[in-house]
Amino acid sequence: MNLMVRRRFSGIGQRGVFTIEFALIASFIALVLVFISDMAARQTLQGHLQRLSYSGVNVIKERTQLYGSTSGLMTHKQASQLFEILKRSMSRTISGFQADKIGLHIEQVMFNDAGNCSGNQNDDACRLASFSLGGSGCRSVIPVQNRTELFLKTSWGNPISLYQVTLCYEAPNWYGNVIGDDFSKLQSTAFMMGR
Repeated sequence: MNLMVRRRFSGIGQRGVFTIEFALIASFIALVLVFISDMAARQTLQGHLQRLSYSGVNVIKERTQLYGSTSGLMTHKQASQLFEILKRSMSRTISGFQADKIGLHIEQVMFNDAGNCSGNQNDDACRLASFSLGGSGCRSVIPVQNRTELFLKTSWGNPISLYQVTLCYEAPNWYGNVIGDDFSKLQSTAFMMGR
């Protein structure tokens, strides 16, 4: 009889331990799943941003063909039109896209004397155009006029213009909210040399 009583009550103490262990393991698995889904969503968004920033810098480079402009420097109107095109593309390809969370920063440097540009607006060696549109305080990590290693000349001795497009988007911050950090800002920069 003593043996039967022990068998009947031996599992009762283990049920509480199992519940505690299951709760700990389930919370860890849930945290890993939130992290994986957040990373997958971010990688998708980052891919879209990279594709669009590259497309945007190509449009800037080829805008003389598109707009018939001969001035060389981009205008604010052209920058605004490009921003609208990029926003529409994002809204078509991303569900839940919010237009107020996207930002665009466009930079262009046209040289009169390659390699001697100081980066100031009043510099005679180069002409600068810079536009920031949209939200999220979008700025490039390295401004285009600071990329002095890329100040090149063509085979005829003419300086090459430099173009840079930075596209930013404030993505949902699921994992960051769980651990108390902010990983919401995604950014992609595309750089192109003119002809």
